[in-house]
Amino acid sequence: MPAIAPILQQAYGCGMRHGLIGKPTSAFAGAIMILVAVACSNSGSAARRRADGGGASALAPAEQTAKLCDDVVAPFCDALFACCTDPQTLGKFGGSVAACNTKFAASCKSDIADAILPLAKLGATILDETRLSACVASLRRMKAGGTSCTRPPLWVVETDCVAAFQGQLTNGAPCDASMLSDMAYLPCKAGTCRGGACAAFRASGAACDPSTNNTAAGGCNFPDGYTCSGAGNVGSCTRRGALGEACDGKSSAFSCDSMSCGQAGTCTAPTADRLCSGG
Repeated sequence: MPAIAPILQQAYGCGMRHGLIGKPTSAFAGAIMILVAVACSNSGSAARRRADGGGASALAPAEQTAKLCDDVVAPFCDALFACCTDPQTLGKFGGSVAACNTKFAASCKSDIADAILPLAKLGATILDETRLSACVASLRRMKAGGTSCTRPPLWVVETDCVAAFQGQLTNGAPCDASMLSDMAYLPCKAGTCRGGACAAFRASGAACDPSTNNTAAGGCNFPDGYTCSGAGNVGSCTRRGALGEACDGKSSAFSCDSMSCGQAGTCTAPTADRLCSGG
């Protein structure tokens, strides 16, 4: 947590931070609100935060975001070129594993790491190295190709790897997800950033809007495997199915971990086109 956070906590207090500061009128004001929220969320319990995070990293913020890309890039490129056979997709990633390592390293930094770094610097999100290791292991298993390609490699990065960053802000705390796109859950401890504040994930089976799956998983617990399953604007929070489990063909891209819902209504191995795509 930045050294300024305890000072802001003392100056503004925890119980009245919303009333005192109000809505941010600038990027700086928004950052101040988040700093106070971090100070209040974490006050008095560095030990509790470590316990909650499991494998919480001791690295500096910039080192945490760099580690995400450093650890993920090579296993991702190996998996992609082992599982995806579409020349056009592979061309977008450089056309070879070696070129992919260079190209994806740059896009990982600009599209993922640079979006997370401001939050990490504020102490609003912390890398869980245990979760990151599990994600990397999933990608490495797919290097063998064939039947080991059980999930689209890019989907693994978007779901498991990015979700290795664990939010630290409690529900109700102010947050800013303007730079996060579909990663709005990153600053929040048990929810997602909606309307400028952390809000609890919708419970399993709760009503949600499937049309928001691409940006916020309908408010469902995306990092822990839930999506909004349904059609149109009517759906419910459902855990993404494993191979052989029931799925909703109306939202097939999201109702299965494989991103493939078969005609029989069960999750199947990824189709050739799905292996080349992400969320």
